Amino acid sequence: MKIAMVGQFPPHIGGVGVHINSLSKELLKNGEEVFVITYPHKDIKNEANKDYMDNNGIKVIGTRGINIPGLRSLFYVLFGTINLIHIVRKYNIDIIHGHYLYPAGLIAVLGGIFTKKKVYVTSHGSDMFCLYPQHKFMRPIIRFVLKRADVVLAVSESLKEEILKTNIPNIEKKG
Repeated sequence: MKIAMVGQFPPHIGGVGVHINSLSKELLKNGEEVFVITYPHKDIKNEANKDYMDNNGIKVIGTRGINIPGLRSLFYVLFGTINLIHIVRKYNIDIIHGHYLYPAGLIAVLGGIFTKKKVYVTSHGSDMFCLYPQHKFMRPIIRFVLKRADVVLAVSESLKEEILKTNIPNIEKKG
């Protein structure tokens, strides 16, 4: 099976990056092929004649963009979606998995809409505990991601309860 993951990945620092890296390594052990679409980074360079950089079997695609707060995620959504659609079509990806509801989950859902592939999203915490309640303009985006994803995963029971509180129709069946 071929899986495209969207989210932070080393050399980016953070819990989601560590999670995606660990999950990717386990998937490789199981014989899966893994692609990761991540934020731009100077140390992520495509190999000659390839769309990606090989990181011990994990195919890593760094998007284009700029690192200015507020604009970084918008560029990631734009170029991440373009990269994801290209990778899904070129390599016949089976599943798209976004880690964090925004921006990675939005990229995953948009990629799924354009490629008709199954989309998983994982909420890792601050997307539902901070972004959703504190930023009114983010609520419709996060609700859109939760509605359009085929499978919605949460890393804790309390996070699952927050997702259920959104009252999105049939959300409880997506877990």
